[in-house]
Amino acid sequence: MKKQLLSVSLAIAVLVIQPAVPAFAKEQPSIKTEQSCDTIETDTRITVNPQKITAGTLSFNRRSDSLGVGTLQVISSTTPSSMKATIRLQVKKNGTSTYKNASTASVTAKVTNKKTLTKSFSFKISTAKKYRVKATVVETINGNTVTSTFYKKLS
Repeated sequence: MKKQLLSVSLAIAVLVIQPAVPAFAKEQPSIKTEQSCDTIETDTRITVNPQKITAGTLSFNRRSDSLGVGTLQVISSTTPSSMKATIRLQVKKNGTSTYKNASTASVTAKVTNKKTLTKSFSFKISTAKKYRVKATVVETINGNTVTSTFYKKLS
C-alpha cells in the first residue's frame, strides 16, 4: 500500500512539474518594426511617394500657457535643387472641426542642394483656444515643384 501511494505521489509530482519546464526555455528575440502612418494629423512620421519627401516629423508642444514650440524635419528621397518650408499657426473655429490661419506671421526655412530641411519655431498662443500648425514644403526637382503638407495639433 505504501509502495502504491509513493508511486502515485511520484507520478503526480512529475505531472505537476513537467508543464513548468518550457517556461525556462530561451526567449525568442522580438523583431522591431518601424511604423508608418496613414493619417498625417495624428501621427508625425510619414512615408510618401518616393519622388518627393520620404520622411518627415512635425512636433508642436505647449511650452507655457502663452507659448507653443515645435520642430519640422523633412528628408527628401533625392537631392532637390531647393526645398522651402512655410509653417503657419492655425486656430480652430468655435463649434466646428475646421481650422483657419491665425493672424500671426508664418515661419519659413529654405535649403539648396540638400536632402534634409530642419526648422525650429515658436508661436504665441492662449489657453482659451485650440491650435495646430500647418507646414507646407515645396521641393524643386529638375525644374518641377512638388508640394507636401503636414499638420500637427498642439499637445
